[in-house]
Amino acid sequence: MPCKKGRKYREIHVADAVDKAIRAWLKVGADEADSALFRRIQRSGKVASQPLTTTGLTGILAELQQTAGIARFTPHDMRRTFITRLLEQGVDINTVRQLAGHSDISTTTRYDCRGDTMKISASKRIRCF
Repeated sequence: MPCKKGRKYREIHVADAVDKAIRAWLKVGADEADSALFRRIQRSGKVASQPLTTTGLTGILAELQQTAGIARFTPHDMRRTFITRLLEQGVDINTVRQLAGHSDISTTTRYDCRGDTMKISASKRIRCF
């Protein structure tokens, strides 16, 4: 699936269920091939022509969190968690960098929230004579 940020295009990979949901959404909401994938939904339920903003997404997420009775978190927290979980599962940092769309690996390292547990576990794997 192509993704555009700052006029740069890149390909992203998504789970089959996500792909299916996006294709269904495109059938309902896509008027133009060049329009934003995620657009505002008016109170009437009609899909608006304007793209969904970060503020809009944060508001939707806050409503869902309140309804579900869960602690508040931001879309950026979700990104940080995505990167950290990949690293915890042993995905190499260069692959994580690519999945996150970072051009510089040092940006990816700033999202690493694994803490000391992973360092201790890694140091125990070293075989000593």
